[in-house]
Amino acid sequence: MVNRIQKTRKDSNFNVADRIEITIHTTPELAKVFEKYQSYISSETLMVKSKISDSKIPGAISHEIDDTVFDVLAKKA
Repeated sequence: MVNRIQKTRKDSNFNVADRIEITIHTTPELAKVFEKYQSYISSETLMVKSKISDSKIPGAISHEIDDTVFDVLAKKA
């Protein structure tokens, strides 16, 4: 997840030091993993706020983790 969020940062042309807010859409299982490791993910990606969406997110970047879709929308905080 950290790798996919970092890739989203890069694809969105954020600066290395930019703090971000993210919205994700994924399976309930992967959402639980995200919640469990949210502190670690935050420290590695400079994420200051996050939200898990129940529906598809317009403009999100789609990634796959072990054949599971993980959509991420990032914006500067």
